[in-house]
Amino acid sequence: MSTIFAQVADLGAAVANVRRNECSMTTF
Repeated sequence: MSTIFAQVADLGAAVANVRRNECSMTTF
């Protein structure tokens, strides 16, 4: 359960990072 929760949190952080980068320069 802990690992799954960590994976979900990591994925959320990655998505947030991509969306943040998308704000500065749209390359995705």
